[in-house]
Amino acid sequence: MIDGVIDLDMAGTGGRGFYNIFFRTQANGDGESVYLRPHKTRLDDAQQYSPMFQGTGAWQIYNGPGFTAAVDIPRAQRWRRFHGRPCLECRDTPNASCSVGAS
Repeated sequence: MIDGVIDLDMAGTGGRGFYNIFFRTQANGDGESVYLRPHKTRLDDAQQYSPMFQGTGAWQIYNGPGFTAAVDIPRAQRWRRFHGRPCLECRDTPNASCSVGAS
């Protein structure tokens, strides 16, 4: 497993929607995703991480602090760059560094 960087440009209307970013996906459908809810900009669940098991997201279980975050997603049709650095964090490795943000 290798950590990496995900950069993407996104523009939307601000209407209800879910923008998914999938990574570390496997042939059996296991993997991870981060999705953005532009209609919930600045709310605690505007961004959410969810593991996937056999192609099914587990967002209802992986919810709240540590899995969701408030981010500013523009409602206007304007391009916005998002930058994420997913990582594997182990309890015995306190110096692991992860980040997701917008610029």
